[in-house]
Amino acid sequence: MEERLSSCYRRASKSMMITSLTTFVAFVSNAFSPLLLISSFGVFSSVLVVVNFFSAIVFFPTCVILHHKKWERWSWPCLRAFRNCSMYPCAKKDESKTGHRPNMVVRFFRGPYHAAVTHRVGRWLFIGVCLAIIAASLYFVTELKMSEKKTQLYKNGHNYYESEQINNYAFKSSLDDKNIKVIIAFGLKNQDMSGCHKTDYKCKGKTVWDNSFDLNPKPAQLALLKLCERIRSTSNNDLLYLKRDPVTNLVDMDCFITQMNEFMRNESPVTTPYGTTNLSLPTSEIKYAPFFSAHRSLYNASFIDENFYRYFETIKSYWINNRYNGTLTHEYGTYSILLGESKDALDTSTILSKPGAYYGTRLRYAGIEIRTTLTAGTKDFQAGLDIYNAWEKFVSDEVSQMPPSLQGGIQLTPAASSNEWHEFKRQEALAKSALQGIIIGLCLAFFVLTLATTNVIISTLATITIVLVTVTIAGCIPLFGWKISVIESINLSLVVGLAVDYVVHLSESYHNSPQKTRQAKVRDMLESMGVSVVSGAISTLGAAAFMIGAQIQFFLQFGIFMFCTIGFSLIYSLCLFTPALALMGPEGHCGSLVPLVRWVWYKIIGRGKEDTQCKDCHGKGFVKHSKD
Repeated sequence: MEERLSSCYRRASKSMMITSLTTFVAFVSNAFSPLLLISSFGVFSSVLVVVNFFSAIVFFPTCVILHHKKWERWSWPCLRAFRNCSMYPCAKKDESKTGHRPNMVVRFFRGPYHAAVTHRVGRWLFIGVCLAIIAASLYFVTELKMSEKKTQLYKNGHNYYESEQINNYAFKSSLDDKNIKVIIAFGLKNQDMSGCHKTDYKCKGKTVWDNSFDLNPKPAQLALLKLCERIRSTSNNDLLYLKRDPVTNLVDMDCFITQMNEFMRNESPVTTPYGTTNLSLPTSEIKYAPFFSAHRSLYNASFIDENFYRYFETIKSYWINNRYNGTLTHEYGTYSILLGESKDALDTSTILSKPGAYYGTRLRYAGIEIRTTLTAGTKDFQAGLDIYNAWEKFVSDEVSQMPPSLQGGIQLTPAASSNEWHEFKRQEALAKSALQGIIIGLCLAFFVLTLATTNVIISTLATITIVLVTVTIAGCIPLFGWKISVIESINLSLVVGLAVDYVVHLSESYHNSPQKTRQAKVRDMLESMGVSVVSGAISTLGAAAFMIGAQIQFFLQFGIFMFCTIGFSLIYSLCLFTPALALMGPEGHCGSLVPLVRWVWYKIIGRGKEDTQCKDCHGKGFVKHSKD
């Protein structure tokens, strides 16, 4: 038992440590993703690798030793009568005298397979087949697209999936279908999310007000009226996808200040004894003095004096509450969510005939809602971001011409309208996260491989193999009819961590071979690690195969991803990486970092080329060369 465990540790512990380390760094690179799903999955996978490593080198050997010492010869009492040497070891055999023949897989890798991958024609056949697969994968990589739809929960054919498809797509669309709405908002700044941890998905952030926003100045009211007129009659529809009225050909939009202006213009001959008085916007103290005099049942005339400022908000409340007559029009439902107000310490007061209502409030935000012809899920993030940037430019150009109190305007898509701008940004983050995870994982894997093998050539060939596996797996996405969504982004970011195992085993074994020629090193590598690579791949493929039958789409796709990743990793490590080592694997100190490290160390300690090692210093000193 002691000899077997010692031999096992000598042979496998370093390989396990290097493999676990490279897999760990490849997985942990995803922990820095801004997306919670990918970040948490990367942390979980990296922790799992560490726990698995320590379990394999500490817990599993402990179980083997306990079994050997305590339970190897134990049997159930009722079966002890049937105990014999064919079922249980009765005596120790002298294993040194019994010949040990390697198993069939070891003999295959050491003999026929080694001869094939080192043959001057055979190795090119292996490489050619792999390059053909890679060329096909590169073609399919060019067909990669981002998914326009939300993440699919159930696989195709599942009852829930089919019911959702019928609900969304079985009925012909009509003009009443909800299109994406864009709101030009004033009074708000970008939400402050600094207090939200990325794991707190319920956190909405802190609302940041634009305190410079004010519609009481006359130039601000006139400028906003003109803005609505320009948008309604604009011909710029290239990337804005503006929805137009089929009769008037005007842009379909809800502009509160236009409706408010029309309402007050019609109020003029009704609410004031001065029939010629024009109550259309803009508001002012002089213009609206007769209006307040005519509505003493609503307003306290003594309260509205020369110090009163919130005339615009007062008239806005009168319009949206339909003269406070107790009946609300459809305009209230349309514009109440686009207008937000708060009490003003100086001007806010209650309506005399309706104590629950207020006037003289402060308008905190106001929005102009514009409808587009876009519907959710019809554009990928690249086309969507072009539309978003077109809206950004359009709104910024318009807002820059406004008075100072309106120059803080921004554009957004509301959450009630699917918040498509956020969806495009999320898809962009998915694509960047997948690419970032792959690049960081490859760089860290190359660094660890270089440290482990201390040979740049071996680590470069191994990293190239991992890159080719990643390219092949990326090419499988459009081949299977998928597009990049949350599931595919998570899987792509984990490909490097899954693909690194087998080339690490082979690289470390090639590096540790005492042979001088690359053909002999390859034979040692295949003999010592071939069976480990194949057995590890078979067990992982078997585990992944069970997930392919899952009904949940994530487990189904994860199983297919893992199966393909392990399968192509095995193929490329044995059929591409191994022939490449037989063709250009380093011999001697070629590509080794040991001479470079030794030279740097000698420079640090001041040792020259002709200085000799001190034989009596226990390896801790050297003897300077004497010129005499």
